[in-house]
Amino acid sequence: MQGLVFDDRYPDRPVSLTRWLYPELPSTPRYEHAALLALVTRDAGRQRPGRVTADVAREGSALAVWESPDSPGDDTLLSRAAARLDDWEGRGLQLVSVLDRDYPARLRSAPEPPPFLFHAGQFPVGDGMSVVGARGASAWALEIARAIARILARAGLAVIGGLAAGIEATARRAALDEGGRTVQILASGTDAAGSDGEPAGERELVLSPFLPDVAPTRDSVLRQRETITQLAVGTIVVEATERSEARVHAELAGAHGRPLILTSVVAESTTWGAALRGQPGVRVVDDLHELVAAVHAIQGLATVRRGAGPLAGDGARSPA
Repeated sequence: MQGLVFDDRYPDRPVSLTRWLYPELPSTPRYEHAALLALVTRDAGRQRPGRVTADVAREGSALAVWESPDSPGDDTLLSRAAARLDDWEGRGLQLVSVLDRDYPARLRSAPEPPPFLFHAGQFPVGDGMSVVGARGASAWALEIARAIARILARAGLAVIGGLAAGIEATARRAALDEGGRTVQILASGTDAAGSDGEPAGERELVLSPFLPDVAPTRDSVLRQRETITQLAVGTIVVEATERSEARVHAELAGAHGRPLILTSVVAESTTWGAALRGQPGVRVVDDLHELVAAVHAIQGLATVRRGAGPLAGDGARSPA
């Protein structure tokens, strides 16, 4: 069942054949998905996809934006969009759009949320925190990342990351080993991701905020980092340098009003970390006991205190 047809009850409104035959289906009508995709395709190169989403959210309908007298859409693009949706469905790709109820509410409330999220693995997302830091992390930092991941897993919080080496990879593995959940955000479409697009286990969710054929670029990496920050209830920076990607995460957390936790090492060893100390929403922690308290304050979960573990008791912190 492919392509668009027209419902006699609404002769000017195209719908998918599936939607026409089964109007009781609870999902977003396929014609809305087709219109949203057509808008993204039409405006590619002129504006970020998130700007399209903002327009759609304001109108409450992608089709309404598409049919707007101020900027009417081309029916050919709409038909092509419907065909692409059918192709993705035939290939087994799973997606939600900003118009769907399953779309993460925290991401939907962002200024420019991705129009579509392609996903593989456990869905929906649930609450989680991002754990970030240097790719070439020290042995101390990697051990702290493991401890933090265990804290979050025991609190029922997912570890959110972007498949980066070092801190992110270590936290991801530790969370899964602890029986926790992880959410990994791709910096490309699923077609370009290869094996990175496959969940590491049944408790991992892999998301892409890009259309399947989008290749990784410098801009896509920034948008990946934005998505991580927007999706998380807070960000934890374990170890970083002056020019580390972790600095981007910290800046994005502030820009999006997300709480930020810095280890004292970051606050003392970087100028940007020192500048963030004392800023609203920023907490600097000296050890895992303080980190547990900071996570508890952010999430309001009493169970997070169970995650302190033996490392907190032995005063785990960076050497002077």
